[in-house]
Amino acid sequence: MELRREKKLLRAQMLRLRKELDQETVRRSDEAGRRLAEHIIDTYRGGTVTAYWSVANEFSTRGLLTLLHQEGIPLALPVILADDTMEFYRFLPRTMLQAGRFGIPTPPLLPENLVRTEEISCMVVPGVAFDLNGNRLGMGKGYYDRYLRRLSFQVPTIGAAYEFQVVPMVPVGAEDRPVRFLWTECRDNIELCRDKA
Repeated sequence: MELRREKKLLRAQMLRLRKELDQETVRRSDEAGRRLAEHIIDTYRGGTVTAYWSVANEFSTRGLLTLLHQEGIPLALPVILADDTMEFYRFLPRTMLQAGRFGIPTPPLLPENLVRTEEISCMVVPGVAFDLNGNRLGMGKGYYDRYLRRLSFQVPTIGAAYEFQVVPMVPVGAEDRPVRFLWTECRDNIELCRDKA
């Protein structure tokens, strides 16, 4: 119960700070997202890159998605399904997104667009808070933690966050999964959790 309370308090604090962000900081996150796209392009080895469609002052992925698409890199976005699981579906910037669970825009749920875990070459992961051990605090439903459990450790997982979201310690439990890298509007490509499998 104490862990749950700690997470709830940190989540509330981070979401309040994110809501109050000025648009200049959001713009800087979009520039950082473009730098992240350039990094992914430079290290790309095939497969699909998964990211998220940023909403509510999240670290912006618009420039990231645009640049990766211009390079011809296959993209996918998360979809929360009726059975309360998360999967990734292929996305093109010209695709008409539809309202998904929690009001988050998602690509159409066409069976042929479902991305299997073995097709993923890189995952850009959202979060409410991260620490320098790679621990991540999400929105509390565990979708990414459960998906990361299915993913090969060889797949780079990159937490995308604002600098203020990098905190000294994120409270974690046995089911939580870390990311391997962190990218903020102030710092690029911070490698984390090298020894965690």
